[in-house]
Amino acid sequence: MQAAPGRLRPSHQERISRTDAAGRLRCVACFLGELHRKISRRMASFALAAFIAGIATSSMSATTWQAWAGAESQDLGSQALAFLPNELWIHAGDSIRWTHTSTELHTATFLTPGQTRPPNFGPTFGVPVGCPGSTPDGASFNGSACVNSGLLGQRGNIGTGLQTYSVTFPTPGNFKLVCLVHADMTGTVHVLGPSETLPHDQVFYDIQAANDAAVLVAEASHLRSRGNSINEVGVHPATVIAGVAAIVTTTGAGTHTASLNRFLREVINVQVGDTVEWTNLDPSINHTVTFGNEPADPRPASQNVSVTSDGARQAVIGSPNDNVNSGFLSPAFQDRQNLAQSPLGTTRFRVTFTTPGTFNYICALHDELGMKGTVEVSGAGAALSLTASPNPIQVTGAGDGTTTIGWNAPNAANVEIHVGSPNGPLFASGGNQGSAQTGPWVTDGTTFYLQDVTGGKPLTASNTLATLVVHLQRL
Repeated sequence: MQAAPGRLRPSHQERISRTDAAGRLRCVACFLGELHRKISRRMASFALAAFIAGIATSSMSATTWQAWAGAESQDLGSQALAFLPNELWIHAGDSIRWTHTSTELHTATFLTPGQTRPPNFGPTFGVPVGCPGSTPDGASFNGSACVNSGLLGQRGNIGTGLQTYSVTFPTPGNFKLVCLVHADMTGTVHVLGPSETLPHDQVFYDIQAANDAAVLVAEASHLRSRGNSINEVGVHPATVIAGVAAIVTTTGAGTHTASLNRFLREVINVQVGDTVEWTNLDPSINHTVTFGNEPADPRPASQNVSVTSDGARQAVIGSPNDNVNSGFLSPAFQDRQNLAQSPLGTTRFRVTFTTPGTFNYICALHDELGMKGTVEVSGAGAALSLTASPNPIQVTGAGDGTTTIGWNAPNAANVEIHVGSPNGPLFASGGNQGSAQTGPWVTDGTTFYLQDVTGGKPLTASNTLATLVVHLQRL
């Protein structure tokens, strides 16, 4: 019986201390005690069977070794993006079976030497590219053609639901193991000749896997304190950490990622007109900040998101019903010698809130892990308004609509109304109160921006006082 490291029980997790190696080992011993006894009995029965058959145990038939992919905390937020263990020695002809033990998706993939790493998904989000495609369970790998499990596990309609996958290694060699979902989740398989002595047995790998799982999940949980210390409390803009992680190695033969999939602070309180800034501190994993309906493809930013002069993304939200998606907040790829320098990543997203209310949002990639947050916007400055009458506009047939835009901006001397963006086509201008009628050109989803231009303020998102989306209702 093999005990997957998988989800750690709270009683184990509480006993793990990064600075108390003895305590951690006691925890692992507790976790694996029963496993060790059963494996020892199983190995003894194998030896007895070999003796009765009159053959040496050293010449037994090919072995299937057990390993695992991923581990997580009870609340799913702390993820060990890791092969457990991530270094194994086996004999030519042996197999390794990986068992998927987390909610997060993974692959077990062997690319050929020099092969370009493929993207996770192709043009259609959720449809993997593979190497290309996937290969059947039990496929053989000798370095001449890639082998890929496909997505292990399932989240919504993404993934195969496959929970285990095995690879056979017919020839000696040293082979790199990768996950196509997580760039910093790698390992090594050393395949030795049949007559060579293996340095470790399955019991050793079981203990190492559970120990590494415990350490990595604990490391991810400890990252919460680092993320909280970076948040600036009581300043403008208010800040929220959108995930934080650390890339580590426990064997030297590959990398693991200890990833905390949480918004820190999960609830933030601001006032009307304030801007909240999200920053992804995960050096390896993408996250999103998504308000309203979750898009079918969360990779690109929604059309109401623009790019700032410092490379961040920004949006203005005027209603809890607005749909806004940051797109992937992605770290820069690590530079490597003899390859072109990688471009900068986009890790920051800023949203200005122009009306009071409760604004809930998610990470579209990790909401099933509990990565969700809330912005509570108080009513200070609630007299500020931008309205359309009628809204929605009732139209007959395929034509566009006409409406009257009204505004009230008590803290601005001069304003302008622009269409489509803060510096889009000018619709109207005047003092801090007024109204103007459109022509019959308003389409469904037309967005109006109320801009403060007092004293020559530029037409930027930081000077947007309110936004308004107008809809059509066809009869």
